[in-house]
Amino acid sequence: MKSNYSFLPFVTVLWKRLIWIVLFAIIGGVVGFFVAKSTFVPQYTASSTVEVTRKKGITESNLDRYNTDVNRIGTVQSEIADFGTYEKANQLMQKQYNVSVPAKTIQKHAVVLTKPSSTILAVSMTSPSSEKAVLTVNSIIQAYKIKYAKNDKRLVVRQLSKATKLNTTVTQAPYSQDIKNGAIIGAVLTYLICLIAYFLRKKRVDQYTNKHADRDSSSRGNIKI
Repeated sequence: MKSNYSFLPFVTVLWKRLIWIVLFAIIGGVVGFFVAKSTFVPQYTASSTVEVTRKKGITESNLDRYNTDVNRIGTVQSEIADFGTYEKANQLMQKQYNVSVPAKTIQKHAVVLTKPSSTILAVSMTSPSSEKAVLTVNSIIQAYKIKYAKNDKRLVVRQLSKATKLNTTVTQAPYSQDIKNGAIIGAVLTYLICLIAYFLRKKRVDQYTNKHADRDSSSRGNIKI
């Protein structure tokens, strides 16, 4: 059984209106670029490293002390990433710099990572403000030192590299993806509009042809009578 369905109209529209499709794809890409440029908010990530160890006991060897510190680095990680530490960091920023970053915000955007077989941890913070990102990272380490070293006199907290604006990284706007999406939308919409216009025009032509065909058939019938 033969089907009356054909892809020919779709190919015909694509070929005959290719220039318009390409043109509006370019326009869509340009629009996508400017939309991304106007709505993109850069995110700054500041980072710092901190070494957390304990003073060697009288009966301990250096190797035993190091192994113990390495084994408890996961605990240190949890203590630094504790909500209470973040609250303390916010209090320090308010007091020292008159800057507030809620503990919930810090918890959401701060990352504390351990280095394998090491007593060193990396603390980072991402924020729309480079200043807040830097202050938050340094305040987290300071808050941890105040909170835990105060009660544990053997604890040694050394910030190896202080976070600064100079070593922050900033996210780049995803222009390529927005341009691509804009171009696709522009091309597809143009193609659909051209396709609809083609079928509407074809429908009018078919109606006109059928109408005149009926008139011709009627006229020939009258002549035979």
